[in-house]
Amino acid sequence: MKKITLILPYFGDKFPNTFNILVDSMYKNKNVNFLIFTNIDTNKIDRKETNVKFIHTTLEKVRQKASSIIGFEINLAKPYKLCDLKPFYGLIFQDYLKQSQWWGHFDSDIIFGDLSKFINDPVFDKYDKVFTDGPLTFYKNTPYINSLCMKDFKIKGAPTYKEVLSSSAIFGYDEWGKGKNRGRGMSWIIDKTNVISQYSNYSLFADILPERPTFVMNHGVVNDSKLICGERIRYFEYTKNGELIGTDFNGKKYNYLFAHFQKRNLKIEKISKDTNIFIYPNFISPNFIPNYQITTSELKRWKNQYRQRKIKHLISHLTLDNLKLRIKFIGAEK
Repeated sequence: MKKITLILPYFGDKFPNTFNILVDSMYKNKNVNFLIFTNIDTNKIDRKETNVKFIHTTLEKVRQKASSIIGFEINLAKPYKLCDLKPFYGLIFQDYLKQSQWWGHFDSDIIFGDLSKFINDPVFDKYDKVFTDGPLTFYKNTPYINSLCMKDFKIKGAPTYKEVLSSSAIFGYDEWGKGKNRGRGMSWIIDKTNVISQYSNYSLFADILPERPTFVMNHGVVNDSKLICGERIRYFEYTKNGELIGTDFNGKKYNYLFAHFQKRNLKIEKISKDTNIFIYPNFISPNFIPNYQITTSELKRWKNQYRQRKIKHLISHLTLDNLKLRIKFIGAEK
């Protein structure tokens, strides 16, 4: 069994409303160690297993620690900027990783399924980096791989790590970046240079589009050995044994490593961790609803929340650093 440690720094006033389910899914993956760095009081969280550890700290302390290791004062004024810092976690949190063969990062708005079978998969023997997107990524814990984030690749279309960490703009540096002529990220850089080997398989997880009121996949699921983008899932079932099963509109079931419920405010009914729960596009319930369809009231609530998020997102990007980012990479890739 490989020794793996997954890292989540999270700072704010409170955890997402699905956080208790995420913690339960971590507990049920007993063969993986989880580290959560946070300023939030965690005394009320049930700590029934030793594989999940909460380290109380602040965003500023993480910024100071990262700055001392990276070698200059990094820009980490807001928690969302942590997404650009993820590739550096192997250096920043190295003191916690000495016994781990692999380390990784994950997002706070996911729910894990059963990771145990996958972490024994041959891909961990063949590749240096597993998965290429931000919600969950694994890195082999070696000095060379951990220090790649501080290499100046000098590739047109990609920022340097100093440009990324000295700016308040969000680059998406932990994955593929903003796109062509908008600034690339580490996954794109690795894919371009082949400095290490990386593996991706979008059929293993459910990355859900936040722009749709129902569960529409960002990348797709395997259907008859073919990747179908935009595949729809009617509902997910998170079992008391820690499996995460998605059911599509034809009744076909898929066992996922995790589902990413990004920018989705899910109402939670009274649930028990000792029974299966069902995750529908706008709420979580202990009750199975056959042939579930989104209701008019739920659709209205989703539209209002989506509109508010969109406006907030647009306003947050009206900064000089974001303007510099857009201008810098115009025409960088022909």
